[in-house]
Amino acid sequence: MKANNFGDALSLIPRLTKEEREQIQKEEEAKKLSEKNSLLARKWSYFKSNMPKKLERTKLAPFTNKAGRPSDNQIRIIEDIKINGLLQPKSSVFHGTVGLGKTWFSSALGRGWMINNLDKWCRFITESDFVKVSKNSDHFFNDVCTDDILIFDDVTGDGENGMLEKWDAKKVRQMLFDRFENNRITVITTNMSIEALKEYLGNRIWSRMRGAKTTFINFGNSQDLREVEK
Repeated sequence: MKANNFGDALSLIPRLTKEEREQIQKEEEAKKLSEKNSLLARKWSYFKSNMPKKLERTKLAPFTNKAGRPSDNQIRIIEDIKINGLLQPKSSVFHGTVGLGKTWFSSALGRGWMINNLDKWCRFITESDFVKVSKNSDHFFNDVCTDDILIFDDVTGDGENGMLEKWDAKKVRQMLFDRFENNRITVITTNMSIEALKEYLGNRIWSRMRGAKTTFINFGNSQDLREVEK
């Protein structure tokens, strides 16, 4: 049977059944999910490449003792994190004495930000590792400067054998200046006092941190929790 006009020609084209349309939709959704999971896998590999393996399963939850009770200080810290809007990416400084969960919480936040912001690339690295790698790689230094989100852990100004060399400290300041100058999200964790951190970074960086509306979370001076069961 020949079609006499365009309408007749269209009528000859086989139409998809409901089942076929549903199958196509399922395949398209599966493809999108596969692409999303593949992207997340690449982002996760990038994020954890310089992160201690023990932090790979961190979550935004307080440490608990053997009786299952969290410390009041850690509950307060989580409330501070939520109140200050840090469940969304935001530059911040986590400061306080050792062993209170600054690294733990910052890695948990970074992981959440990475998952919930597929267009953002997030890196975790300590100050000492940054210095070691960037010494021999300008490309790495530039990458850290331009990452969408940086968790910059354990900023102390100390090297393994004392204070960082002047050139190393200069590179740290140069990187942080570039990030805050361009309003790139940067989380610093440090055992230093606010006064000591300000002196170490200098007024130029400090002014830009303030301009970027950096949030300061005080972890306090409570008991070291490193031996508490997670």
